[in-house]
Amino acid sequence: MRASIAACNRSYGAVTASAQSLPGDTLYGLKRSIEDVQLLLAPDVQKRTELEVEFEERRLEEVHELTGQQRTATIEFKGTVNRLGSTEWVINTIRVRVTSATRINGTARLGVWAEVHGTLQSDGSVLAAEISLENDEAEE
Repeated sequence: MRASIAACNRSYGAVTASAQSLPGDTLYGLKRSIEDVQLLLAPDVQKRTELEVEFEERRLEEVHELTGQQRTATIEFKGTVNRLGSTEWVINTIRVRVTSATRINGTARLGVWAEVHGTLQSDGSVLAAEISLENDEAEE
């Protein structure tokens, strides 16, 4: 019985500690798994949407926190395309570097919703590996 209680306490401690983890931290995968379970168990569409927005905001906060610490990490986040350049975009205030190796899914234009997967650089920019852009209804 004591072993079970100790195991539960360790598990609870890991879950609690994971809440503050950032991309690249040991417990970050646990944090994201817990979020996935929360989405899965959401009682209705409205609650699921609220959680999705909360988690999207959390991803942006993580990027800003990592930038402040001048850390590099593999990250993902979502947001609106605010500026398009040939080698740099701005998505929700985050500078995203686009290279010939960047996979771009969809049509790039201002105001479109984008999901970015890449590596945060020590200068605060993100070197994009993949950018998925929301499609127009006409494109579907």
